[in-house]
Amino acid sequence: MLPLRLVIVLWLSSFLMGGCWNAREIETMNYINALGVDYVNNKVVVHAQILSFTNIAKMEAGGQQTPETVATVKGEGENFLTAIFQLYPSSQQRLTWSHMRALVFTEEAIRHGLVDQVLDELDRYYEFRYTLWAYSTHEAMDELFHAKPLFHISVLYSQLTDPGDIFEQNSVNQPIKLYRFISYYKEKNRTLYLPTLALDKSRWTQGNNSTVKLVGNGACIIQNQKLSACWSRKELLAVRWVNPDTNRTLINVKKNNKLLANTVLTKPKVTIAPIFHGGVPTFTVQVAYTGFISQLGQTGPVEEIAKEVEKTIAADIKSLFEKGLKQNIDTLQLGHTLYRKNPQVWKRYAVQDRLPLTPASLESVIVNVSIENGGLAKIKQKRKQK
Repeated sequence: MLPLRLVIVLWLSSFLMGGCWNAREIETMNYINALGVDYVNNKVVVHAQILSFTNIAKMEAGGQQTPETVATVKGEGENFLTAIFQLYPSSQQRLTWSHMRALVFTEEAIRHGLVDQVLDELDRYYEFRYTLWAYSTHEAMDELFHAKPLFHISVLYSQLTDPGDIFEQNSVNQPIKLYRFISYYKEKNRTLYLPTLALDKSRWTQGNNSTVKLVGNGACIIQNQKLSACWSRKELLAVRWVNPDTNRTLINVKKNNKLLANTVLTKPKVTIAPIFHGGVPTFTVQVAYTGFISQLGQTGPVEEIAKEVEKTIAADIKSLFEKGLKQNIDTLQLGHTLYRKNPQVWKRYAVQDRLPLTPASLESVIVNVSIENGGLAKIKQKRKQK
């Protein structure tokens, strides 16, 4: 006969090893993957994108791929929270927010101050995470959320929720995580580029049928928690030259209106330094790139190509600064640089938490480009004899 003490231990162990009593099966919940925030007719409108995790599990296990089901639900109210609560009444299962991976604002939502409402609620509800991707858009939210990747790949791996690899390959439209978005949004004199998602309806076909894909086509520019403007991808191309996170980008260099070379540049070193003349701050911008020749248009010295690349980049940076001046946008982060390096001087000159800029504020732009090779191919390219 077993000792009484052993019996008690075995009896208690049966309760401790009984598993998670309050666990839920994944099929009993609806998982919100992305949330869109809009402002229409004086109402806050939210759109939630919901995915079926059952199909995703089959895909990742190597099972047969079937078209993924994407559902959206809309709610509206006087403010963000009341709009969120309008999602619940018609939901057939519990909505869970802990797997949300993207947050999208329309231009109208940003313009009417909804960013503050959303961030306040995210701070208060435990299921939200700060690792979401943040975006802006001018598209209809339900259309944006129904765009899918190729070959029945899950929406989890689209530009909406997995944009990092695309930026590493072509560093133009930089994605931003929510924690960094909050940091930039609340910092004084900081220019925040919130990437814009749009729909590309003309480039892609699948099975002889055109298909709609997501595309990063610019950014909405926010300064001191106010929307300044929304620029296209083309208007923002020069931002990559002063972005230390740029990983890989292409520049076309021409001479006499003919292609000289296509050059891929990588990982810049960016230095923005304030200089004081009579106590008045001006700035120098210095960038250094390394790169390689991807395609050659004309045979000539490597140094000639490097010089032309430097001229093009310097002109782009100056043009970006001048365009920002016209719209009162600090495109090069000059004011924020001074705020970080010398806050006392910044406070002396700042007006409404911004450093006033003039054409003389940008004193010089210095660009250094080192072309290290011609890629894998052996090109007929020579260096000047010293």
